[in-house]
Amino acid sequence: MSVALFDWREEGTIFNDFRYESLPGYTVPVRVTRPYNGGRSKYRGIELQGTTFLPILPWLFKYVGVNGNFTLFDSKVQYPIFDEATKTTNWYESQQFWQSKYAFNAAVFYEHAGLNARVAYNWRSKRVDSLDPNNRYRNLFTDPTQRLDASINYDINEHFSVGAEATNLTRKGDRNFWGYYTFPQEITYFARTFALTARARL
Repeated sequence: MSVALFDWREEGTIFNDFRYESLPGYTVPVRVTRPYNGGRSKYRGIELQGTTFLPILPWLFKYVGVNGNFTLFDSKVQYPIFDEATKTTNWYESQQFWQSKYAFNAAVFYEHAGLNARVAYNWRSKRVDSLDPNNRYRNLFTDPTQRLDASINYDINEHFSVGAEATNLTRKGDRNFWGYYTFPQEITYFARTFALTARARL
């Protein structure tokens, strides 16, 4: 088992934003997206991880193991909002873009006598992709994401093994929305896949 705590600060976090700029050859201001510096940022959190077999179980079940980890990532970043009318910059505070506050994965596995089986589940919480405190319809967020995978392999001998794998058994994908769930930006469904494998080693 392991536990890790982290806390770090930085200034001038880089992020992409747009401004209206006067460019050569144009008679009107042009909307330009480019990297800008933000304000002060704070990142803190905790990471927990553990792996163990379960020898207290009877018979062949004692070769069953579990693995899991959990991350809490708490962030506060100052992002600038440029006011075109007054040509001034205002600051607002938000969590780090594209980062989930909570994430965990858990797996159950079996290893004995050449047989190796594993079922793994991954999940991450809602994340913010962009924010505009003056226009909620420009707030882009992504719903929680999850995934369930499984695999089984058997070593027939030291030179040859066979197996089967399945990915994304729940057929989950990503869903992005502008401000409200009634205004989707992109909904992506990832395929469920199955595969049979054979491996030869010299």
